[in-house]
Amino acid sequence: EIDHSAAKAQKINDDGDRPKAAQYESSAREVILEAASIYRILIFTEDAFPEPSKQIEFIKRAWTIANENSGLLPFALDPNIAKIIKARGSQARGEAKTKTADLVEVLFGFETGRNKDTIARNRKKYEYLKHQNGFVFQEDLTDVGGIRKGIYQHPIIQRSINKMWFKNRRDEGIEYEESFNPLPVPAIALMLTAAYDYRPVYLEHITTLLAFGEHTHKHDLLGRLQRKVYNYGRLHAGAPAAALKNMSTVPISAFADAVKEYEDNSETDDEGDMMYA
Repeated sequence: EIDHSAAKAQKINDDGDRPKAAQYESSAREVILEAASIYRILIFTEDAFPEPSKQIEFIKRAWTIANENSGLLPFALDPNIAKIIKARGSQARGEAKTKTADLVEVLFGFETGRNKDTIARNRKKYEYLKHQNGFVFQEDLTDVGGIRKGIYQHPIIQRSINKMWFKNRRDEGIEYEESFNPLPVPAIALMLTAAYDYRPVYLEHITTLLAFGEHTHKHDLLGRLQRKVYNYGRLHAGAPAAALKNMSTVPISAFADAVKEYEDNSETDDEGDMMYA
């Protein structure tokens, strides 16, 4: 859908089979690139696997904001520009997957190598971790039927978030603080899903995170998690904490365990800003 009341973005060349921002004159190119960046943020913070109708909504929102920020006469959104913006979605998901892959191998003790025994051991570990979302727990028990502790406290959550959005003070978690503070549930769910790149798993993580929040609302454990990973991300980036400026679901019993752990250890818990208190 083209807005005929806006200016047409002018191309300076038309090389290649697919549309690219580099094909447009400088002012239009800047708006396109900013819109693509904003679309990427919407993918991270609102819905990493949007349905077609939601994709269109995101593209239009990103384009409107980018035009407003430019201070220029708005450019019309046409199908080619929409394709450029939309491409950032798959790029964003791919980046999350790539940045998490090495951490999964190291933090969960997967072995390198292609021989049958190594593959078998890795597969067994993977199946164990997949049982009731074992990836999200801090303790790596060897007994599948045992009680896992430290729900949503495994180091991979914070480290993958740091790697994705808080590399330095210019990274997205700092630049788009209004979107990332506190870290949205969809963003946390994406990093938990990154090894799969699979929408049903992503939606399951969101559902489970929200259920965790509802079950532990008395202590605001989900809110504390969101604020904690955001603030530690800022510290990792070298910025001050914000306070100063298809897997099976996690069982409900684990939420009760989390409340008990919190009540037993709340004096040692923080939200990433205690060093500034």
